Amino acid sequence: FIIIISEKGNNFIFILYQVIFLDDSSQNLKPAREMGMTTILVKNPITALKDLQKVTGIDVSFIQLE
Repeated sequence: FIIIISEKGNNFIFILYQVIFLDDSSQNLKPAREMGMTTILVKNPITALKDLQKVTGIDVSFIQLE
């Protein structure tokens, strides 16, 4: 995936090797999967963070949910 953002005459190009799409609707996840994105169905924030950690391998325990 390539994202180009233009702001104040500057162009920023981001090349994304992995996109993770989180949503609370499985209907929205289907097209994202078809485009090659990793998807996570959000049923509750704590489970979503645990799933995100499994997918990325990044420790997300520092995120405080209230």
